Amino acid sequence: MRIGLTQRIAYDPNYGERRDALATDWHRFLLHVRPDAVILPIANRSDHVARLFDTVGLDILVLTGGNDLGAEPERDLTERACLQEAARRGLPAIGVCRGFQMMVDRDGGRLASVERSAHVASRHPVRCLRDTAWGWAAGRSLDVNSFHGFGVPADGLPGTWTALALAADDTVEAACTNDGRCIGVMWHPEREPDPDPFDVALFRECLTRGLMP
Repeated sequence: MRIGLTQRIAYDPNYGERRDALATDWHRFLLHVRPDAVILPIANRSDHVARLFDTVGLDILVLTGGNDLGAEPERDLTERACLQEAARRGLPAIGVCRGFQMMVDRDGGRLASVERSAHVASRHPVRCLRDTAWGWAAGRSLDVNSFHGFGVPADGLPGTWTALALAADDTVEAACTNDGRCIGVMWHPEREPDPDPFDVALFRECLTRGLMP
């Protein structure tokens, strides 16, 4: 099974270069999931996405974190094209932090700034709203990391999405599309020192079944 990961755009002031970049944390996390990882180029023309999907033969798309929406228009265009191509092929997709925000924005939802002391470089509990195929239980509290200045307010989800977990301020921490093909989480599974079994199970479930809850 092949999982395609998008990258952030980073700048190296020592060389004056603009680069695609993926945190090595992702490779460590995916060792527990065990797919074949394919790193997708972002500094590329978005109209090459269909050909790229054909070449690498993806089974699942993951939109990773980093770069606020609008800060790197080239990345925004490429990831929107990736989502469109994944939908055309019926492939499941996972959005992590910025990736979740991208999915919500693309589908007509609304983002809002969040309290930085609660959501930037911090940990906090989230409350699960429903049972899921990978082991979340309604009412269960999960302890997650948090690195985002923007989030999805409770009334900001598109009508085609369902909330799966909320933070204490009622911002949406996890949600899925009503057709079960896409899911987004606001925390970073790859940044945990020891991968959370629930995060690993989520990725495995998406790989093996291509379905959400």
